[in-house]
Amino acid sequence: MTSGITKRWILNILSVIIFIIICVVLCLSYMIGTYYYNSVQQSISVRFTELNNVFSESSDTTTDFLTNAQKYIEDFPEKEQMELQSVNSIGRVTLTSTGFVPDEKEKMPDFDEALKNGTGEAITTSQLSTGEDIMAGTRIFTSQDGTVIGATR
Repeated sequence: MTSGITKRWILNILSVIIFIIICVVLCLSYMIGTYYYNSVQQSISVRFTELNNVFSESSDTTTDFLTNAQKYIEDFPEKEQMELQSVNSIGRVTLTSTGFVPDEKEKMPDFDEALKNGTGEAITTSQLSTGEDIMAGTRIFTSQDGTVIGATR
C-alpha cells in the first residue's frame, strides 16, 4: 500500500521539478536570444552613425558616393564580424566587403523600408532564399536636392 503512495508522490514531485526546469531553460533561451539580437542591432546602429559621418559631408553625387564607398569598404575594420555592402540608387549591390556580390533575386526588405521611412535608415530581420536568418540594416544617402545617390547595407 505504501509503495503505491510513494510512487505517486515521487512521480508528482518529479513532474513538477521537470516542468520547472523546462520553464527555466525556455526563459533563459529567450533572454539570451533577445540579448544577442539587441546586441547585433546596437552594433548596426553604431555603424550607421559612423557611416553617416563618413558619407554625409563628402558625398553629394553618385560618383563621389561610389568612390567613398569603395575606399571605406576596402578599409572596413570588421570584415570578420559583418558584411558591408554598397548599394546603388535602384537597389543593386555594387560592392561588398567579402568580395561576393549576392544574387540579384535576393530581397532586401531593409532597403525598401529605408526608402519609405523618413529617417533613411532601417534594420530588419529576414530570411535568405537559402533559409539562413539574417539581420540587415540599410542607410540611404541623398544629395542636397533629396535625390538618392546610394546606400550602405
